[in-house]
Formats: sequence, C-alpha cells, structure tokens
Amino acid sequence: NTAAAEARGEYYCILDSEAKSLRWISGGHGPSLWLKARTGQIEELQSTGVPIGVSDATDYDQGETLSLDSGDVILVGTNDIWQGRNPSGQTFGRQRMHALLSENSKEPVREIYTAIVDAFHKFRETGAGTGDLTLVVIKAV
Repeated sequence: NTAAAEARGEYYCILDSEAKSLRWISGGHGPSLWLKARTGQIEELQSTGVPIGVSDATDYDQGETLSLDSGDVILVGTNDIWQGRNPSGQTFGRQRMHALLSENSKEPVREIYTAIVDAFHKFRETGAGTGDLTLVVIKAV
C-alpha cells in the first residue's frame, strides 16, 4: 500500500506502508523532522531543491529513502511554523518543535498535530485561523 502526502506543493512523498519506507522531495520548505522511536533522536530532513515557482527549469532531487520503524514520526510543515513570531518578536523555532515532537511522539497522530497547533497559537497569542499554518504528521505503525 502506498500513499502520497503533500504540504502546500513544496513537499511530496510516497509512503509505502508494507515496506515501511518513505521517499520524498522538498522544494524550499523545511526542514521536515523525523523522530526515530527506537532512539528518540530527531533528524532534520533538509530541502532537496529551491522553492517551487522560482524557476521553470529546476530539477528536484529525491531525498534518501527512509526506512521507518513502528512509532517513527515525520513532521512536514510550512515555514510559518518555524518563523511564526509572538508579539515580543520571538520565533516559534526549531527547538520548540523538537521539544513538542519529543514530548508527544507516543501519542496518536491527531494528538501530536493538536499539541503542536495549539502550542503554536498559544505562542503567537492568536486564535486558530491566523497565519499560514500547514502541518502534516505521519506515524509508522
């Protein structure tokens, strides 16, 4: 079984549930985060090309094929998550995302998603629907 996921056209992946693998291409946004359940380590998956639309002649390289273990979590989001600022001018940032992913990695996908989105809106001191926020959570079973 395979499934494709896309976050705002800048990220495309093919998830093979039988092989527990993920192949991906990213155009400018990132990094995506891969939490490895076995070790608790988080790896940042860097962009494989320039943002989509910058040039019609751009080729995009596929990132490494990831072999997933049960419990591994992949987060893909728009840059507004990392760069979103609160009224004091502080960014939400990668460190906060790493901590939220680590703290919630054992939860179901919906709970991981909700924890991150709620923390983002609380940090920004705004209600839902403000800013450009797209988040995809993938969890291997």
